Amino acid sequence: MSAQTETTFPWHAHASKDVLQTLASTPRGLREDEVTERRKEHGENALPKKPPRSAFLIFFSQFSSPLIAVLVLAAAASMVLGEWFDASIIATALLLNTCIGFFQEYKADRSLEQLRNILPQEVRVRRASEVHSIPSTQLVPGDIILLSTGDRVSADARILTQHALEMNEAPLTGESRAVEKQSEVLELEVQISDQINMVFAGTVVVAGRGEAVVTQTGSDTQIGRIAALVAGLDDEKTPLQLQLARFARWLGVAVAISSLLVFVIGLARGYEGVEMFKIAIAIAVSAIPEGLIVAMTAILAIGMQRILKKRALVRRLVAAETLGGVSIICMDKTGTLTTGEMAVVDIHGDEPGMKQMILQMSTTTVEQGEDELRYLGSPTEVALSRFIDQQPGDEPASSDSEIPFDSSYKYKAQVRGQGLTVIGAPDVLLDKLNVTDNERQALERTLSEMTDKGLRVLLCARRDDPAGALSHDSIVDLSFVGFVGLKDPLRPEAAQTVAEAKAAGLHPVMITGDHPTTAFEIATSAGVIDHPDRVMTGLELDDLSEDEFRARLDDISVFARVLPRHKLRIIHAWQARGSAVAMVGDGVNDAPAMKGADIGIALGSGTDVAKETADIVLLNNRFKTIIDAIHEGRTIFDNIRKMMVYLLSDSFSEVLLILVALMAGTPLPILPAQILWINLVTDGFASIALTLEPSEKGV
Repeated sequence: MSAQTETTFPWHAHASKDVLQTLASTPRGLREDEVTERRKEHGENALPKKPPRSAFLIFFSQFSSPLIAVLVLAAAASMVLGEWFDASIIATALLLNTCIGFFQEYKADRSLEQLRNILPQEVRVRRASEVHSIPSTQLVPGDIILLSTGDRVSADARILTQHALEMNEAPLTGESRAVEKQSEVLELEVQISDQINMVFAGTVVVAGRGEAVVTQTGSDTQIGRIAALVAGLDDEKTPLQLQLARFARWLGVAVAISSLLVFVIGLARGYEGVEMFKIAIAIAVSAIPEGLIVAMTAILAIGMQRILKKRALVRRLVAAETLGGVSIICMDKTGTLTTGEMAVVDIHGDEPGMKQMILQMSTTTVEQGEDELRYLGSPTEVALSRFIDQQPGDEPASSDSEIPFDSSYKYKAQVRGQGLTVIGAPDVLLDKLNVTDNERQALERTLSEMTDKGLRVLLCARRDDPAGALSHDSIVDLSFVGFVGLKDPLRPEAAQTVAEAKAAGLHPVMITGDHPTTAFEIATSAGVIDHPDRVMTGLELDDLSEDEFRARLDDISVFARVLPRHKLRIIHAWQARGSAVAMVGDGVNDAPAMKGADIGIALGSGTDVAKETADIVLLNNRFKTIIDAIHEGRTIFDNIRKMMVYLLSDSFSEVLLILVALMAGTPLPILPAQILWINLVTDGFASIALTLEPSEKGV
């Protein structure tokens, strides 16, 4: 089996026996000699991991600013002229700036390291008919992996067998609902999010069990390809870095013109050429406000600490100011606007009866975590269990017999005493109800209203007489009890935060892999949009040229059913219009857009790929933290502007004083060394007050 075959073969569109044949594997698994050969060919099952920046690299990255380059040139010119005192003062400013920046960025990088899970992941695999537990890095194509509830998938694989297998694929697709899996052959053109006979690296088993044959490992997995897309993107310069580059050019031209004027006027007044040349160079060095870069770094460092108090970790010093220039906030739905967990939000029918039914049929395992209870099971069962735990009631009693949930028949049934209870999919159970045509139509209208709200709906039914042994044939003539509506609900503060963002002049844009109906319902509840015409799907986006898409940008605030490449295109379209864009996400599918944005913001509970790509990590996962951080970013920008005006006006007033003295033919009123002292010490300490300025009203 070649690597080329592994990469391009459409596994989902072929029967499992053909997949096994292509991979030269069997349901019994690979032999050890085959594993050894394949590991030599494919390497470890791991993504290329960029090591954390070394202290050495962080230290020297502080010299990348154009303003630093101007100061380095000034110090070099001072040494050439033998002005060692001047050179030492400039060097002191450089060292102070470098130490402040290094300390802040080094601490942020090490804080991110502590957020990572460093425990090796184990995976169960069948090899030569025996089941072993091995490190996930040792998987190779052709391995047979065994999946059960709670397992994190370590490689892309084709499902061979499954029993009620459900997966959480949110890290890859952005969809919060569990995906029911099967092993049948699919059409060739099916997208990744709809390949229900495949499991992918980074996703989690939330219910059921199954077996699958590994098809791709490491960089060849879907997550690996996204990671490669991220690696292929260049790090974008922040707006502050671009503005500083322009400022450094302007400052250089202004200093050069000032020095030339001093030199020409001095010659015209009869001073010697060599003497005037030294004075002109010294004036050029003195005209540069040495305290500027130190004060700017101090402002960023202080702002970085203020943002950290808001529970947002800034990884790069200049990113603290970038927040202040953000005008577009692109955000994933799941986990950002919503809680990222299914919950019961709507009930129609006999509420007490449904609560009792759900209580008696609950099979979710509950564990005591460090801070709270942890529920183990499918998202639907966990949501029902959380709902029941909030209600007063008795503990569930054991059932006499039951039919567990299975995706093939889509319901769960229990017999307890003389009562039969059933919970499941309405499209299946409606046909098993003993109701009149009018009653059925009324139920269908209620169901339609609930699904139009983006809810996942369960139907609860019962029969007092179980009519013999429990079987699928006995699930008939049921009485309707009620509908239960579930969804991934909005965070409590989401709507208010979106309103605050709009009031602050920010334009929120929601980007999600979810269905358009679900996306519209969530976006409407959050206040992002108020009309379905403002929703666009990834397929509709593909049909538009760049010019057509940019012309419609202002009218579209929600993008649904999008892929990572779509997110990147949306980001670049806003940037092409001159907007500073922040991208908020938590999954691997968000990472390319986060890197392409002016500032990437990851949730602290997100994937490692997302956090390593981000400029800022939200430690509390709250969307409101972003608005608080932007408020601090605008304060930083304000303070930088105040400080620059203060220092530059002082420096150039000194140069102007020397120019006037030369033109008047009087002795120089102030020496270059004295100007340096004023710039760094007198002005420098005074400018520290500006680094601590609180926010202005209306920032």
